[in-house]
Amino acid sequence: MDRSQLYGLIISQLKDDGYMSAARAVASATMQDPDHEHDPHALSRMLQSPQRNPKRSSSARPSASATRVDLETRFITTHKGLCRTACYSADGAFVATGSEDTTLKLLDVSKMGSAQQAGDEASRPVTRAFYDHTHAVHCVAFHPSGTTLASGSADHTIKMFDTMAANKRAGSSITDSHSVNSIAYHPSGELLLAGTDHGAPHMYHLKQPNQCYLPHETTHHTGRITGVHFSQDGSLYASCSEDGAIRVWDGASSAAVMELPGAHDGREVWSVVFSKDGTQLLSSGADSTSKVWDVRAAKQVRVYQGATHRSHAVNTCWDRDENLIFSHDDASNSIVAWDAKSGQVLAKKRTDHKQGARCVVASPTDRCLMTCSDDFRARFWVF
Repeated sequence: MDRSQLYGLIISQLKDDGYMSAARAVASATMQDPDHEHDPHALSRMLQSPQRNPKRSSSARPSASATRVDLETRFITTHKGLCRTACYSADGAFVATGSEDTTLKLLDVSKMGSAQQAGDEASRPVTRAFYDHTHAVHCVAFHPSGTTLASGSADHTIKMFDTMAANKRAGSSITDSHSVNSIAYHPSGELLLAGTDHGAPHMYHLKQPNQCYLPHETTHHTGRITGVHFSQDGSLYASCSEDGAIRVWDGASSAAVMELPGAHDGREVWSVVFSKDGTQLLSSGADSTSKVWDVRAAKQVRVYQGATHRSHAVNTCWDRDENLIFSHDDASNSIVAWDAKSGQVLAKKRTDHKQGARCVVASPTDRCLMTCSDDFRARFWVF
């Protein structure tokens, strides 16, 4: 039993005993829904049952629960509009979130991890807030150095913010011809890739930000681009689109290298990300599956099922070791965790977001992740 379930049982027992004010106080402190119905006698039955502690031989095989992923919310931050994007810095020290309220927040991961409860603002995890967009923030990305935070917006701009300076406004910006849906830095930090409502990935050299470089027109997507990502060595980049295709491009020439048409049964593809060694791609789509692809062979390696993605776009991500895969299930409003090798569902944890999560991102260095939701909130989880 995780803490969220335990808190729910305590709240139900207090309500059944007539301590309504105490029940609501516990619900408020633990960020639980005070009106959610639990069996009011479950806690007392559990306490009255005999304790069992069977001895195990050292040669016994680990049980299935040994591979279970236990997710726990440690901190919640709230925007004033829909929260739909987040990313970690390369060193895992910070998380940035972006919202339709046009703002970005910079959060200290260590402070979120040490928060005493989910709503604990005393530890001040939110270190900075940035304001410079005029429309919704769709995507965020840290420069490899970690000192610059970039954001793409429906206002057709990409803004660059200095995370070390006191200025809350962007130090520089790029004006694009289309709404910006996804951005990614080249590992060198000299190039910025943008996926927009246009069918071609837009490449910018940061020393010449007014010049946009496009692949050959015959290789463009036929729908808006929903995701872009560089391989870790920068030799390749990938794009995915509402046209149902995933494309891989040469990182230097932007020549088309590989195409996966109809990658998710012809449905929209929501996200694409390279594995650390650049040999595989992880994607999510409107067919309610996540998939791993072999880049060289242009073939599907594995399918992950158990998370509905039909009502809105949501991404899929690897954990730091690429042993786990995370996404969100619309049907149960849950985070889903799979074993990356077997495809087995290891966990399905209700998020307690009041609306569905639109973004799930895992830390590159630690066992933690962030979810962003249309309920205006971003939740920090440990597992």
